[in-house]
Amino acid sequence: MIVTVTGARAYLGTTSFTKTNPASLPTGITAINGTLTGCTTSLAANADVGTYNNTISGCTGLSLAGSATSLWMVVYADGNVTITPRRCR
Repeated sequence: MIVTVTGARAYLGTTSFTKTNPASLPTGITAINGTLTGCTTSLAANADVGTYNNTISGCTGLSLAGSATSLWMVVYADGNVTITPRRCR
């Protein structure tokens, strides 16, 4: 069961991570439960504005519900980290 994780932050800010569940669940899986935790990015704090792939790791916290949970596991896929320009005050 692939859950896509994306990260976002303003330049020099803190990265926040969100998840996107699959569009449909297989027979015997009724939900993906839990809270996404533990995600980090290997990007430097001063990485330039842009979108970066293959930098997210360490995600945990989700579990499957339903009668077929022994047949499936959660896999966390890197959906990129996007760094946006910092707002001027």
